[in-house]
Amino acid sequence: MNIPNNARSAGSRARIKAALVNLLERKTPDAITVQEVCKLAEVNRTTFYAHFTNVRDLFEALEADLYYDAEDRILPKTSDVSQLISRDTMLRILTYVRQNEALYRVYLTELTESKLINEFSELIRNIYVMPALQKSSVFAAAEYEYYFEFCKAGTLAMMKMWLLSGCEEPEKNVAELIEKILKRCMP
Repeated sequence: MNIPNNARSAGSRARIKAALVNLLERKTPDAITVQEVCKLAEVNRTTFYAHFTNVRDLFEALEADLYYDAEDRILPKTSDVSQLISRDTMLRILTYVRQNEALYRVYLTELTESKLINEFSELIRNIYVMPALQKSSVFAAAEYEYYFEFCKAGTLAMMKMWLLSGCEEPEKNVAELIEKILKRCMP
């Protein structure tokens, strides 16, 4: 019996997710089929469909896993924006991105819209940006939104560039550069 919470079912689900990650290293999400995922995960289609409706649903489940994992493991446990842009936080982010390189390469290079990036940005906006805005007299609310989008776009572009180079540059160096640039932009 394929009960969603039993160990065998959880193992199948994990193998299916791992198969998708493996396939993303050489194919775009739209080019991946359920059949390919099943073959690589060594599960039948019935097992796949017991967990996911299609490859897109599987991809979204991976996004959700990354979001909650990243929120828990990466972000500082404070609303201080200086902690968010610190070298240590940037290093944790880049290390996490490297550990999940295939997925983040898809998010940052192949998707024009990423639920993961959008939700993570909204979380950062609510935890760090809005409290900082309420304390600041430098920017009006609309100006702060532009500032946030500018910093977000620049940081994501740097991460994309790093991923496209095969993560050749050590995370520490990229983290220091991002911190340096963001601190120069700080009011």
